[in-house]
Amino acid sequence: FFIQGKVAVHTNGATHNIPFLYNLMPDCSLWIHPATAGELNIKTGDNIRVYNNLGSEEGTALVTPGIRPDTVFAYMGFGSKNKELKRAYNRGIHCGHLLPDVTAPVCGMSLHTTGVKVQKA
Repeated sequence: FFIQGKVAVHTNGATHNIPFLYNLMPDCSLWIHPATAGELNIKTGDNIRVYNNLGSEEGTALVTPGIRPDTVFAYMGFGSKNKELKRAYNRGIHCGHLLPDVTAPVCGMSLHTTGVKVQKA
């Protein structure tokens, strides 16, 4: 599973190009459980590729027991594809390129969970 969340330093994609906030958190790493990382020969700081049938993103790994073995996590708002945002451009994983454009049939919410594969880049 690929899940996403927010961090207090950045509000989605709107703050990544602000120098002060960028200096506090210039990039995000993909959280991956130690057991899963071990199977894939991934260590903290390694370049990784996370992908599915919708897209592919590259970033760095953060090996942590703070995530389930069957799940990876990334902060929203990173990996801007806008070249004008020089600090944010291609820095981290752009979650939107991996998420399906699907609405939940019961409540009408957009779905923010999908399956991905991870490999060492």
